[in-house]
Amino acid sequence: MTAPAATATKSPSVLEDIVDVFYQPAAVFERRRNAGFGLALLLYAILSAVMLYAARPVMRPVFERQMDQAIEKINANPNISADQKESIGNRMRGAIDSPFALIVPIILIPLTLFITALVLWLVGKAFGSSASYSQAAMVTTFASFPRLLLGAIVTGFSLATGREVGTQFGLTLSPAAMLGADASPVYAALLSRLDVGTLWTTALLGIGIAIVGRVSRTQGYMTAAVVWLLGGAFIVLSALRQMAG
Repeated sequence: MTAPAATATKSPSVLEDIVDVFYQPAAVFERRRNAGFGLALLLYAILSAVMLYAARPVMRPVFERQMDQAIEKINANPNISADQKESIGNRMRGAIDSPFALIVPIILIPLTLFITALVLWLVGKAFGSSASYSQAAMVTTFASFPRLLLGAIVTGFSLATGREVGTQFGLTLSPAAMLGADASPVYAALLSRLDVGTLWTTALLGIGIAIVGRVSRTQGYMTAAVVWLLGGAFIVLSALRQMAG
């Protein structure tokens, strides 16, 4: 009598891989080496947008300061009439509580991940990585979920306790989260790079690019470290532009 054929092992779902990346990331990146990441990216974008929308009460002081600065610039423009200035100001203030505020993060968050993946891919090439851009984007997407979870935990705690943040980095697990509204934007930007979620994601980027790029773990971590430094440089430059007005 012929023995029944062995049942093929079922591949883990995207949701299972999102969970697994927290405690066995190497296995996830190996399984996903040649797999798609579109669903994971969509889930990440939607969850991030929902979290940011829910965090409005916590982030309101930051949003209002940024909006006041933008409105001041508009009011200083002699080419805009008083009625137009008032109309623009009202629309900007109303945008904070509008459900349409969800749309912008859903668009910008994937764009940010794609840019990060591009940097990871290019820096990885300098360290001998053979990963494709698609593989780098997959690594970047799955590596970002721990940072999202930690951000959601901080947001939930802040909402439960009525906490309001002083800077745009107030929802991170970094020293920058403790700064007040009068803190230097550059100082806050530098401290934000010590965010636990950012460091966790950076470590996963190193593991992932090492696996899909077929380089040593050391080379992978060096690649991720350079990406972390470049990300910090971008944030600091943005802070300097903010200070320049």
